[in-house]
This record gives sequence, C-alpha cells and structure tokens, in this order.
Amino acid sequence: MKPVNDLLNSARSLSWLSKKLAEQQSLLKQVRLLLPSPLDDHCSSAVLQNGRLVLLADSPVWASRLRYLSH
Repeated sequence: MKPVNDLLNSARSLSWLSKKLAEQQSLLKQVRLLLPSPLDDHCSSAVLQNGRLVLLADSPVWASRLRYLSH
C-alpha cells in the first residue's frame, strides 16, 4: 500500500481524479434534469458501477423517495 500523499502528488493520479470528478458531475447534472422537483435538489451523487446507475441522496428520507421512483 502506498501513502495517500504519494498518490496525490503524482500528476497522472491528479489528472485521472480530475477526469473522474468531471464525469461524475456531468452525470449528476443529467440525472437531476430527469428527476422531479424537489427530489432533484436532494440527489447528491450519481455514479455508474458495473452498468448500474447508483444515486445517493443527502438524507435517508430522500433516498427512500429515490428508491420509490426506481424501476
């Protein structure tokens, strides 16, 4: 295992992290456009994992509402 500091000091690692963050932010923006208000304001993250869209909410109550809308 490498110390986190070593990983973050690598320009390649920072470039990769920056790219992934931009991808996640773009995906979250797209997802929020599809969600009804006020749920769109409470969706805090959107990530693709193994072909599945994973959404995170800012509280358990809003997470339940997201699950209610899922198919």
